[in-house]
Amino acid sequence: MKKFKLAQALVLAGGVLGSVGFIGTAEAATITNGTLTLDVNATGSIHDVTNAAGGFWNYGYPTIGFGISSSAGFGREDANVGAGSFAGATVGGATTIVATGSWGGLNYTRTYSLSGFDVNISTLITNVGTGSETFKWFDAGDPDQGIPRSGGFASFNDVLPGYAIATNSSGLPPDLVKWSKTDSSAVLTFIPGSLEISNASQLDALYGTPYDPNLANEDIGIAIIWEKTLAAGDSITLNYIQSYGTPDDILVPEPGTFALLGAGVLGLFGARRRKAA
Repeated sequence: MKKFKLAQALVLAGGVLGSVGFIGTAEAATITNGTLTLDVNATGSIHDVTNAAGGFWNYGYPTIGFGISSSAGFGREDANVGAGSFAGATVGGATTIVATGSWGGLNYTRTYSLSGFDVNISTLITNVGTGSETFKWFDAGDPDQGIPRSGGFASFNDVLPGYAIATNSSGLPPDLVKWSKTDSSAVLTFIPGSLEISNASQLDALYGTPYDPNLANEDIGIAIIWEKTLAAGDSITLNYIQSYGTPDDILVPEPGTFALLGAGVLGLFGARRRKAA
């Protein structure tokens, strides 16, 4: 597995440096707010999120994308590793990136925007078919947050009320990836024994039995999953937030401790209270 991941990383690096058409070489659109820069592939999936210290998604095996399981089957869009199922297009603006596509009788419009240390992701799904459609939609990726601090492919991973977090395993000041849900029905999970969601059975199993590593140091993927039903002509919007780095308003203890388990309630507010004091 590690040799395979290293090989994927070398292929990606060669494509970026040589600009000769390897997977993950072309970002269709880029936006920045001075804190984060977001690069989105031509297919609509994230290529990378970077700050002053560097990127968050193109270490190791850089899988980051989205997908669906419906009556039309299973589809996944993850250009960094060459997975592509959707027919669509991506358009970049001054402050947003919009990707559109379709799967069976479902159309989607996916909008990315930035605020502070956050990437806001909103996916509008419309049933343009003639009958009701039940589907699962997911976003997933392999953080590999140990690599920037020489901690290996694994990350300390945990699911807390409202968010899932992956922080590096080196014990040095952490680089982190944090996914927060804004819909209580969404399922936050990690992907045991795997880096990505590859089929409908795996997606169903994760939705039915989410996996929480409880701060274990593992080389696994992170995911958010929704299950929805749309009548013909109806639409629904699926929102969530990705946060990056070590900003003052994200309180993360040293990765080697289990204090992170208690940060679910206090993490977003502790730093602000100290500032006010």
